[in-house]
Amino acid sequence: MKRLDRELPGVPIYYMSVYCNYKQQKNWPLEQECNQKVKEYCKGLKNVYYVDVTEVLTDGNAPRPGVISDDGIHMSENGYALWNTVIVPIVKQMLGNENK
Repeated sequence: MKRLDRELPGVPIYYMSVYCNYKQQKNWPLEQECNQKVKEYCKGLKNVYYVDVTEVLTDGNAPRPGVISDDGIHMSENGYALWNTVIVPIVKQMLGNENK
């Protein structure tokens, strides 16, 4: 982070949370712990933002039905639609296009 701040001062950094998928569901408790630590870490940094996509992609313990594709890892079309509900407003705000 120090290098990024030194080489790209003022450029915002967005960290997207890890989300649960079916193939690696056994790792979900560790991923939740990682997300919490990264979220706390981001709070102490200038121009670094934590983006939580787990709220729309999971029910807290597993992927929401229909958000993961048949391969068990990647998001489905529905998953990306939900993901976009979090990501698009952030990108619009970052670009100064909140109302478009």
